[in-house]
Order: sequence, then C-alpha cells, then structure tokens
Amino acid sequence: MKYLFFIIFIYFGININLHAQNYVDIFNIGSCYSPYNKFKHFDNKVSINESFANLKIPVQLKNKNVFIFGLSINSLLFDNQPEITNNEKYYTNTLQLGYTKNWNEKFSTMLVVLPKMSSDFKDISKEDYQIGGLLIFTIKKQENLKYKFGVYYNSEYFGPFIVPLLGIDWQPNDKVQLFGNLPINLTFAVKLNNKLTTGLFFQAPAGSYRLGEENLSAYLQKTTQELSLFFDSYFTKNIVMTIKGGYTLGRSYRLYSNNDKLNMKLSAFDFGDKRNQLNEDFNDGFIFELKLIYRLSIDNDNNK
Repeated sequence: MKYLFFIIFIYFGININLHAQNYVDIFNIGSCYSPYNKFKHFDNKVSINESFANLKIPVQLKNKNVFIFGLSINSLLFDNQPEITNNEKYYTNTLQLGYTKNWNEKFSTMLVVLPKMSSDFKDISKEDYQIGGLLIFTIKKQENLKYKFGVYYNSEYFGPFIVPLLGIDWQPNDKVQLFGNLPINLTFAVKLNNKLTTGLFFQAPAGSYRLGEENLSAYLQKTTQELSLFFDSYFTKNIVMTIKGGYTLGRSYRLYSNNDKLNMKLSAFDFGDKRNQLNEDFNDGFIFELKLIYRLSIDNDNNK
C-alpha cells in the first residue's frame, strides 16, 4: 500500500508547518506545553497548552499525480491569565485540498487551498473564516537532492500575510537528512538505528484568532520561533512517538482591537503597523511536545 503514496505535505493550524521527507505522516495527535513563562513588566507567570490532531490522505492518480486531502484541529489555552486573553480557549480547524503535478522526473508543482476557522468559537460567523493557499515548485537536482521555492498566503485577522519560501530536501546518506522550507521550518535528522531517530527542528509558526463579540471581536496574533531537539521512537514500522524539547526565540501573543490592522505582513516584516497592543508581553521560555504518529515510509529501506 505504501507504494501508492507520494506527497510533500503541509500542516497548517494556528501555525504554518511545511515538511518534505521520505515518509508520510497519515495521522498524528499530541500536545505542546510551555510552563511558567514570566511577564516582562510584572511578576505573574503563564503556562501555555496547545493540543492538536492532524489527518493527511494523499491519493495517487493513474497519471502519477497526487490529490491531497487533510484536516487539522488545534486548541490553545493560557493557564489562568486574564491579562492575556480573558481566559479564553482558542481553536483552529483547517481543511487542506491540494494537487501535486509531476511535469517530468525533474520538476513538479503543488497547489493547496487552505480554508479555516480560527477563533474562540463563542459566536461563530463569517468573521471566523480565513482563506489561504500555498504554491510550491520542486526541482530534483540529484537523486538525493531537491530544491524548492514558492509562496504562502493567508487572510489573517491582522491583514494579508505573505511568506516567500525557499526549501531543500537533501539526504547525503541513509543516516542523515536535511529538509524544510525557510523561513517556516528546517529539520536536521540523524537515524541512530532502526528504532530511533534524533535531530534538531526549527519552526516559526504565526497566525491569528478572533475573539467573540463579548470581547469586542478583538483578535490575538501569535508570532514565535522555536528551536528543539527531537527523538522519534519507532514502536512498530508505522507507529512512532515523537518527543521534543526546546526554547522559543522572540515569542509573542498580542491582543489588538478588531479594526486595528496591518497593511500587510511579509514574512517577519510588518507594513503599516500603527496598532495599539491591548495586553502585556511575556518572555521566551521552554517548550515540550509529545506526539503519537501513524507513519508510512515512501521507500523500501526506511524503518524496517
């Protein structure tokens, strides 16, 4: 069955996460925790809990092209800190509909449409919806080396969000692999044995959530960069547990009024930012993640 699947798949929720590797994660579920983060201007501390579940179904067609279907569900909660978000819990549900076209052995394109709802789900309306998309071009330089470039767009609550992408998928030997799409993410993985893989993972998720009318339809903007050490432990050929531990770099969760917008956000650069922040910032901190995965290998040699 695994020979029917080929995909460069994407996880988008409250964040953006692009991968390219020699496996496909069909389903995963997990949680991320960041404890006791200090505020910058007063003594309180806040812990952050994020939970997620993701389904990816790539279907290879008769012409060798691939149809992509996916669904992601995420939640975000700040422990007992009304200074940040009035103790609200935030949710993001994202549908992924895409198509990968293999033009020849050296060149392919992938287009994905990403409609989503991102809010506290208190009074759901058309204001809760966002629409995004992704276009990726892949050039196969060698059997073990691919270059990628493209762009991501989403209609965030703070305004148009555009991210130009440059990516790589390089496997110099059967133990080491470097893959990702900057500035979104990058993974350096080392296969220690058939049961354990370790490495470094960088990601820079960003996104926004709408609050309900009882909170004047304000919005929360998330921006962060994270560097983690990870371990993939294979219980079976297809069942994997991932453990990550790391630290954030330049993290923020900021509240703004509904009508306080950017002209545009281009990657990390904000254009026309005259907004008034409604809450207090807190410092960077440690992050810990635990995830259970159902994974399919694309080639014969992996994960035996």
